[in-house]
Amino acid sequence: MYEALRKRLEQKPQPIDPMRSYAIALILEEHQGESYLVMQKRSAYIPQPREISFPGGGIEEGESSREAALRESCEELLLSPEDLDYLGPMDYLMNSPRLRLLPHVFRYTKEGLIDCFNPDEVQRLLHLPIKWLLEQKPYYTEGISALELPKDFPYERIPDGKDYPFHLSNHPFYFYTFEGEHIWGLSSRILTHFVKMLKELEENHDSI
Repeated sequence: MYEALRKRLEQKPQPIDPMRSYAIALILEEHQGESYLVMQKRSAYIPQPREISFPGGGIEEGESSREAALRESCEELLLSPEDLDYLGPMDYLMNSPRLRLLPHVFRYTKEGLIDCFNPDEVQRLLHLPIKWLLEQKPYYTEGISALELPKDFPYERIPDGKDYPFHLSNHPFYFYTFEGEHIWGLSSRILTHFVKMLKELEENHDSI
């Protein structure tokens, strides 16, 4: 048994619980000498309707998160892979033990702003000026996630029963408003981290 167990443990460790991973694309654009970041308002007919988000989606079997970010961007914004120059991966976001968001940064290789999208998935595009983003101080608050347990949860099997001190996660919330649209949730957390990175570049006198 021990040798069989040793051989089994040589395999690459995986999460015990199934994990959902999503790839996100942050696409930079250039127009008349100014830099922009494209976001999109989701269609009313898909999950999280009318939310402001980045292009992206689930990672299919056999593809990398980078490949998924590129594929989803092309599907949602009606682009060709050649239209996007890959700059690199960003720090990823773990929203829960089972949800991971993997952002990747691209540059739109054509002059001008992206002006087309798949209406089945996207309602409109937002082009956020980088200069504007660097000047923003998003509204910030925090919230504690609620733990919802079924009515038949066996409290009698745990210490202190219904008084058990379950760990509740504290989540940061950032809010931006642009062209009458509100950016919040996971998208705003990724956006805030990206802007922080740009500010660090600016402080180091690196070109943005």
